[in-house]
Amino acid sequence: NASDFFNTCANKAPIGKEGWVVLFSRNADVDIYNQEKLKAIEKPEYSFNAVDYAKSGNPRDRAAMLNILKNLLVPPKLQLKEGSQVLLLVNLSLHLVNGTQGVVVGFEEVDIGEIRENTTGLTAKNKDLCERGWARVNSKVDGSKKVTIPLVLWNGSTTPTRVYTHACSVEMHAFAGELEELKDIAFREQIPMKLAWALTIHKSQGMSLKKMHASLDTVFANGQLYVALSRATCLEGLSLQNPINARLAMQSQAVIDFYQRLETQTKQ
Repeated sequence: NASDFFNTCANKAPIGKEGWVVLFSRNADVDIYNQEKLKAIEKPEYSFNAVDYAKSGNPRDRAAMLNILKNLLVPPKLQLKEGSQVLLLVNLSLHLVNGTQGVVVGFEEVDIGEIRENTTGLTAKNKDLCERGWARVNSKVDGSKKVTIPLVLWNGSTTPTRVYTHACSVEMHAFAGELEELKDIAFREQIPMKLAWALTIHKSQGMSLKKMHASLDTVFANGQLYVALSRATCLEGLSLQNPINARLAMQSQAVIDFYQRLETQTKQ
């Protein structure tokens, strides 16, 4: 059966093996694992602090908008070292899209003005609303108007890329008849990446992973087991922390009912 088929991959690549992405079901496990991997790199650490800001005519609404930013995948504080395995969280070009993986290969100092010119995610209508204060917050303390940014070698690329900031926005609209108007808007400006030695099963959706180690004993949602296993491109690149069993294969009752009705209709 399917369990026996996949269980041939149990403990094939012990967790922590270099070059393998680890999938967990819970964010807490992902954060712990990524921080452990970062701590193990004996090189200087660079921290990048996000800047959050909001525009609203009502102070209470402004506070609510800023609170929404806490749910963004782009982190409020990003800690990186040379050798960090990272994941891109936004679309930057046709080739650099949300979910692209890479490795930090170095850091460069650039002028603050270069950051302002290259910040993405700002449309013409909201550019004037955004202070773009990230460079000011993260600039060197020596007054040189310099800021450090990461160089990343993305999977499939041969040349490292400078990664500038991106302004992730949350917008609320109001309607007056048929006219839609922008009511409130909030931004988080940050380097649009996260550490990616480990990912949640949810975040891995849509990815193809050539080397994947899955910790599945804590799956808690319908279809999580399927999503995790289907990320692997081949059995040689799949390793399971523990053997899987029927308990982990949770299914939506609505889906089960649908297929049962379909089967009944087909037999009629």
